Amino acid sequence: MEETRDEFPNFNLEEILRKQLTTFALSSEISRVVSSATNLEAVIHTLGLGFQELLGYKKVAVFQVNPSDFSLGVLGSTGIPAEALRQLRFGLEFIAGEYGDAIFRNRHVIVESVPEDDAFSALGSTQYAAFPIVGRIMSNCWEAKKCGCTTCPCFEQPGSICWATEGSALFTQTRFEDDRRKACVNCPQFKCLGVLWLDLTNRAMITGDDVSVISSIMLQTGLVLENFQMYDILKSKNQLLSDTNGALEDANRKIRRDLDRAKGIQTKLLPSFFPTGLRGVAAHYAAHIEIGGDYYDCFEIAPQKFALVVADVSGHGVSAALVMSMFKTLLKQIAPTTESPAETLHQINKVFVEEVNTDMFVTVFYAIWDKGTNLLRWTNAGHPPIMLVNQESGAILNLHSRGLFLGMFDDTKCTDQVTSLIGPHRILLYTDGIIEATSETSEQFGEERMREILQGSRQEHPTQAIQSILEKLTHHVGSKPLDDDLTLLCCDL
Repeated sequence: MEETRDEFPNFNLEEILRKQLTTFALSSEISRVVSSATNLEAVIHTLGLGFQELLGYKKVAVFQVNPSDFSLGVLGSTGIPAEALRQLRFGLEFIAGEYGDAIFRNRHVIVESVPEDDAFSALGSTQYAAFPIVGRIMSNCWEAKKCGCTTCPCFEQPGSICWATEGSALFTQTRFEDDRRKACVNCPQFKCLGVLWLDLTNRAMITGDDVSVISSIMLQTGLVLENFQMYDILKSKNQLLSDTNGALEDANRKIRRDLDRAKGIQTKLLPSFFPTGLRGVAAHYAAHIEIGGDYYDCFEIAPQKFALVVADVSGHGVSAALVMSMFKTLLKQIAPTTESPAETLHQINKVFVEEVNTDMFVTVFYAIWDKGTNLLRWTNAGHPPIMLVNQESGAILNLHSRGLFLGMFDDTKCTDQVTSLIGPHRILLYTDGIIEATSETSEQFGEERMREILQGSRQEHPTQAIQSILEKLTHHVGSKPLDDDLTLLCCDL
């Protein structure tokens, strides 16, 4: 052993081991603090102090890649005035500086002589080292992009890194290196998050052990930095989502107020009282949503002559309600001018087709009952059959459609039908939301159930008759929600 020491006087095993243990301990401490940091500022601060105080680097800076202006942005520094860094631009162009090789070759670089056109020369640095900070590389670039560039050196090469491989990134179809770099930093597969810069001006040359330790620390730093960046993005997205939800809630409240007003207006369009010349009248209306497209009415158009009407606008909501309100306005204007229900609907249809010109249509049953003659003059424009029951015998007559719905064709093809009523009768007007309501097993309520209920309740007051229908309907559909407006008008003639 003595001979070995004499032969190699500079060889000191204890000193080498001590340095290795110290370096390992320092790097472990830096890694521990970096991994447990609660925010990005703490990570950068720990790196700066660790490399300065523990590993002896007097000037330390951490940069992040900014794709938007193709440069490095300062995340933090130690031993360098912040103002000095803010006045410099650390570009990523090919001629900007050798630190770019750390990014686009994915390896550390040691610059032993800093040229004047390198941004770091303005900091008084004559030598420096730069280490890339890389995040998680989850998949091969050619797989993620479904790349078909078979001549690319990365093609079908497991573990290859597209942005850091010379002659790759052929999918960008660029001719110049700077254009290729710009395409790379904006690619989702680009995972170089930033650069660690260490000034070597007043320090002994960096050793292989130093490189191994620093590379190991940067590997952990990349993972931590990526987590914080992902957290910041998620936080930003959550804030955007929160702001959007707030705006939507405000808009929803406004829409709700408008719908409540519209519902109030529509309620006023429906009859609030009925003429006293009938033996009994009752009605029920329920919109599928806040406002609907059903309409019913019973009013006197001349002494002893009463109009009975039910209408159903296709669709739901505000547009259907608007069409319904126009129908009511036209009906109230035209009905007193003629005793022909068919002529009334023909004139309404003419206005709808020529002036309203909507893609919505209206089915209508309209009748005029002459109390003096006991004649019921009626027409049906595409509406479900209306039921007329003899309250003494229980016989039911279906008043079927013989015309087309309104609002789509020039000719409604409606004609007047006349039925003479002998004895007391009850007429039940309704919309298809009732007979087409389905149970949990998709069975429709149907006309036959309506007929049975109408016959069974014909001696009851119209209010009770409607209540019986609604109770049977509720039992039929069970927990299944209704998907259409419901309208019932029951009149004793």
